[in-house]
Amino acid sequence: QETCGPHLVARWGGEEFVVLIKDLAPMQATRLLDRARQEMAGKTLKLRETDQPLGTVTFSAGLASSSCAPIADLMSTADALLYESKAAGRNRARLAEDA
Repeated sequence: QETCGPHLVARWGGEEFVVLIKDLAPMQATRLLDRARQEMAGKTLKLRETDQPLGTVTFSAGLASSSCAPIADLMSTADALLYESKAAGRNRARLAEDA
């Protein structure tokens, strides 16, 4: 949320989040998420209960863009791209080629 604000960041599942980005071109959105990935990886996080370090925390992302596609289609595309990012080595953002 720190890096992605003012865009909406919300939990989408167990370990998945969604960022709804408005008024940015797809490449600008990719740069925003790349910056968020770098900032997250640079943080020192600890477990609240034990104060034990978590180690480096990274994330992968899938980005889909359209001004007219149904939200369900965009979410499906972004989810597929997320899994492609994970399969390609994790800690990366993948943009839909036709975005």
